[in-house]
Amino acid sequence: MRVVVGIEGRLEVRDIPELAAPTGSQILVETVACGICGSDVHLMDHTEAYLGCARDSGSTAMIFDPARGVMLGHCFVFRVLEAGPDAVGFAPGDLGAGLGTVTGADGHTSVVGFSDTYPGGYAERMLLSTPGLIAPLPEGMDPLHAVFVEPLIVGEMSVRTAAIPDGAPAVVLGTGQVGLGIVAALRRHGRGPVIAAEPTELRRAAALAVGADIVVDVHSRTWLDALAETGATQPPTVFDTTGIAGMLAWLFTEVPRNSHIVEVSGQYDPDPIRTGLAVKKNLRLTFSASADPAALRTVLAALAAREVDVEPWITRRVGLDEVPAAFDDLRAPDKTIGIVVEPRK
Repeated sequence: MRVVVGIEGRLEVRDIPELAAPTGSQILVETVACGICGSDVHLMDHTEAYLGCARDSGSTAMIFDPARGVMLGHCFVFRVLEAGPDAVGFAPGDLGAGLGTVTGADGHTSVVGFSDTYPGGYAERMLLSTPGLIAPLPEGMDPLHAVFVEPLIVGEMSVRTAAIPDGAPAVVLGTGQVGLGIVAALRRHGRGPVIAAEPTELRRAAALAVGADIVVDVHSRTWLDALAETGATQPPTVFDTTGIAGMLAWLFTEVPRNSHIVEVSGQYDPDPIRTGLAVKKNLRLTFSASADPAALRTVLAALAAREVDVEPWITRRVGLDEVPAAFDDLRAPDKTIGIVVEPRK
């Protein structure tokens, strides 16, 4: 079967042996579609720095051998082909989505999309373990929309973690898929005013459509100008999704006193910050990367009800052979929001 492998900063399509029948609580699935996430591009551009962070975190579930290559794709929707004898929650024919893991016979668990052993969503078929952070799609939902479950979960969890007071302003820096997921979650939780700062016209329009009150073209003015125009008296919560090196250190200087910074993008390389400055300004800093089944259920319900219309986020649909070029397109964010890979295309 065919799979996209990232090795030494490049992508290639390979033929690998067919997957074995599922055992225990595993399910064998075919990939219906998989979104290309900005974190996939970032991983390819900074592989060694990523692996250093993964090792230092103490987790072994997202570590791979770069010489073998990583089988990418973690924003996927699937159809069950076969279920192992102990699988729960899924039967052949079911459609599902979420964040997958697979546990092998040796007991080691790998996060699907970050493994050199198990194929990710840029493959024709995958093995997944149940129950895991995966769930069947609600009846009537467009399967392609489920490729955005992961950034929407990130948005849901980030807003929950931020615990923004009623009436306090929220600022979202960068409105790629994760930034849009945060804007959507802010509206779902009744937070606002919501300011989105983004350099590209395409993504600014998407932020307005999802529910931002104000969008800022960072080439012409700052989000601080927009914040002043709201008349808000409470300090802002600022979500950084930009992935720009040095942004966190810059925010320590830029944000008003008593601000809450929620770092979502996560740089792999060191970002020197001045803790003394943060102390003098009484800043609060939170890092957000968690997920849970309740968040998965929330975003699936929102997608099924079209409370979040992600159809405009699909800039292009590609087959496996087009994935390398699609990664290059995502490095030019003025052209794209989301690219969907359909392995059978």
